Amino acid sequence: MKITALVLAAAMTLVLASCGKSEFAVTELTEKKMVIDAQRAGKDDFFLSGGLEVEEGEMISATADLSEGTVKVELFLETEDQSIDEMPDVSEMTEEAVMTGNMQRQDAMSGTVTPGTYMVQATVLEKATGTVVIEVVPAEEAK
Repeated sequence: MKITALVLAAAMTLVLASCGKSEFAVTELTEKKMVIDAQRAGKDDFFLSGGLEVEEGEMISATADLSEGTVKVELFLETEDQSIDEMPDVSEMTEEAVMTGNMQRQDAMSGTVTPGTYMVQATVLEKATGTVVIEVVPAEEAK
């Protein structure tokens, strides 16, 4: 919840700054679901967003619906020493992603992760249009 407001403000800023040319932003965010929307998103566009809560017995599931391009999705476990008021500088992140996938067309991936709160870094590898949905689901429902 604490990061959700910050993330939504950042997403709105990205949308307003896009000037209709291209968009790459989070369009929906809850503790269990994140929808990433890419509309003619350019290579190397990226963002870092937090707030996905994984509990015991749950998994991460990601599905793509992209008409073109590739979006790299990386999940990082938030640490206790991260400030509520500031997002980490992507260039200074030293921890390794606990889950990574290069999402294309109708790709899907899922995996079990340690319970906790996760940040998602999404990066456009090839000009992309479509959506990527990342959800926290009961382990038996993962794709």
